[in-house]
Amino acid sequence: MGLKPKPRDLGEFEDKSGKTVFFDPSVGSNLSSAGLINREKFLELLRNNKLECLWIVAGEKSVHFSHDTWGRRCHSGVYRYERHRLTGNWWYEDDRRGLEKHLKKKASGLSKR
Repeated sequence: MGLKPKPRDLGEFEDKSGKTVFFDPSVGSNLSSAGLINREKFLELLRNNKLECLWIVAGEKSVHFSHDTWGRRCHSGVYRYERHRLTGNWWYEDDRRGLEKHLKKKASGLSKR
């Protein structure tokens, strides 16, 4: 792509014509780091080099009520840009061993009211 850092704009990269192609909008702030790229330039790079981009997403969400009462969902996904749109799959797995104990306890308390 022939990008080079922009001299006066930290976190920005420009092409040979001086146009900003890639930048991190979080520079100079307390936000999480991110990279944004010009879509057409990125797709051109992929086409010209016979490459494909995959986005791999993974995370976990946990809930804790006490030291032995908890639940967790682990999720993952793989996506690609195909025929002018994102396609892919997302899946998750729940681990509810601790949460089920909490829900049973809560349900029994509700039935007594």
